[in-house]
Amino acid sequence: MGDFSPNGLAFVKLGDEAFFINEKGERVLDCKYDWANIFSSCGLSIVETKSDLATNNHGLINDKGEEIVPCEYSMIDVCGDWLVATNDPTRKMYTGCMSGANVCC
Repeated sequence: MGDFSPNGLAFVKLGDEAFFINEKGERVLDCKYDWANIFSSCGLSIVETKSDLATNNHGLINDKGEEIVPCEYSMIDVCGDWLVATNDPTRKMYTGCMSGANVCC
């Protein structure tokens, strides 16, 4: 189990099942991803799927489990209000400002 986010949710992975629980330990949100970071204060979480042993694909979801940025990038980094997602560290593939639960290009 991961740490609890500011919104009171924590990511749990048990075998093939992944989900988020609240601080009471109640399962509140199913998750189709292999890993999820804690939610930011604006309700967004970096998620990861493993397409094979060498490749991890990253995306971004909101606290309702909706995919905000497709899970198709090799790296996602959030710095303050800015998001950078890339498949090539030398070239940005997706950039956006994060405002509330929205990501805009």
